[in-house]
Amino acid sequence: MTVTVREALRSKAFNGCSLIAGEAGLDRPISCIDEMEVPNILPWLKKDELLITTGYAVKDDEGALLGIIQGLYDAGSSGIALKTRFIGNIPPSITELADRLEIPIIVIPPELPFIDIIHPLMKQIVDEQNMKLEFTEQMNERFLNLQIEGGSFDSICSMLGSLIQCDVLITYRNFEVISSYQASQGSMSGWIEDNGTGGVFLKDFLKDPQFCQGGSLVRLEDGGEMMACMINVKGKCRGYMYVMGRSGQLTEMMQIAVRQASVYAALEFSGKGLAEEREFHQDTGFFLDLINENTLSEDEAQKRARGHGWAVLPCRMTISDIDDFESFAEGKSEQEIQNIKDDILEEYKSVIKKKFHVFFVTNLSDRFYCLFPQSADKFQIIDLIGEICIRLKKKFMLTMTTGASNMIEQFSRFGEAHEEGKTAVEIGKKERSGRSVFFIDDLALESVFLEMGRQEYFRNFSSSLLKPLEEYDRGHESRLMETLEMLTEKAGARKETADALFLHRNTLLYRLSQIEEITGFNLNDHEVILKLTIAFKIRRFVF
Repeated sequence: MTVTVREALRSKAFNGCSLIAGEAGLDRPISCIDEMEVPNILPWLKKDELLITTGYAVKDDEGALLGIIQGLYDAGSSGIALKTRFIGNIPPSITELADRLEIPIIVIPPELPFIDIIHPLMKQIVDEQNMKLEFTEQMNERFLNLQIEGGSFDSICSMLGSLIQCDVLITYRNFEVISSYQASQGSMSGWIEDNGTGGVFLKDFLKDPQFCQGGSLVRLEDGGEMMACMINVKGKCRGYMYVMGRSGQLTEMMQIAVRQASVYAALEFSGKGLAEEREFHQDTGFFLDLINENTLSEDEAQKRARGHGWAVLPCRMTISDIDDFESFAEGKSEQEIQNIKDDILEEYKSVIKKKFHVFFVTNLSDRFYCLFPQSADKFQIIDLIGEICIRLKKKFMLTMTTGASNMIEQFSRFGEAHEEGKTAVEIGKKERSGRSVFFIDDLALESVFLEMGRQEYFRNFSSSLLKPLEEYDRGHESRLMETLEMLTEKAGARKETADALFLHRNTLLYRLSQIEEITGFNLNDHEVILKLTIAFKIRRFVF
């Protein structure tokens, strides 16, 4: 255990010494000792350092002593031990500041030599450090041997849990539990929950950054204590290790064991990551063959799917396209962009895996693909994609548009489904509905207008009807095009159009008379409204 000011005062070396201020700071650790013989000691103060002095350098200077107390606090030092021969009685301003800053002030008897304090205290500190080093080496050797013998997450959990007699959990970065060890008699239901599809996840309160990223001890409301370590591989979080025990159970030595175990969990994540990366590239290669229709037959595709562990048919393909990703990526290095894409893919997997046990997710360029099983209805897909959108908005300030294909019954239809998904994305980007997911089977009419917008004849048809009004708006900074388009969306109904545009009826009628004068249209003619409706629909998929 680390030597603290409290423990130092209890030792024989401090016989006759008395604490006169800063009692609340008695648990400050002491890792080194220094003597003060110069007036300006502040630049040399260190963290966890106990300062010992005769006070001669600051005698008759209350302000200098106040500065030292403040300096000790700023440096994170342990406290100050002094003789009062030169200083005399400690002024109340000094003890008041020390109490407020929780900096212990210890008075040393005049007859007690400094060496009688320094030597045994340094020996205690060094002995403690040696004990920690020896324990760390022992832990390192035990976990290293475990790794050499083919250690796994289960074996790491088991060894650590049995060693410190605490509950241990290892999770992925999305907080799905990989392995656990239960040392307590009770249930782990307070920490974990089943998502109903075979996955077990930590409860939400344990995902708080103060728990899962600090690496320090956290006191829990039930009187227990918990320690969580973030497990990083190549600078990126791959998972977490949680340890839960009774109050006082996770001593400093036990915390060393936890940190050692987390190092070997990182090695396990590294090896697992290489295997997952290889599997990911193989799955993505198969997916590319399917959408590019490179597979020779349905039988061959089924065999390859079984080889990859796929169980996806019937399924629905979704394609999520990051909106304006080129502008977002501008000025960023290729590695930065790739890291962001990797993070987005992880967010995708994290969200979907909570709901569906069997799925496939990959990314090609700045598009992200997912195969949803038949059991996923449209509402579930919308909810999941919506959660991903919220995360991307919060983390990267990005938005995305998602298109969904019809249900895929055969592997030979993957290429067609891919085109359906892309078409749904293209329509979604043109729509102004506020939705984030567009299902191709709900977009039959929009698909027709999209195809019309690709053909010169229909583009000319739209332009010839709308160009005069568009040029008028541009020259007069008016909004007549917007008014006319809304009129067509409301099938020529004046009241509904005025309400949608938040206009007084007379204002709308004035605008419509302007439009008729500029274009020559009779806006009371339903045939004209129909032509204009088609023209605006085509225009939306051209511009």
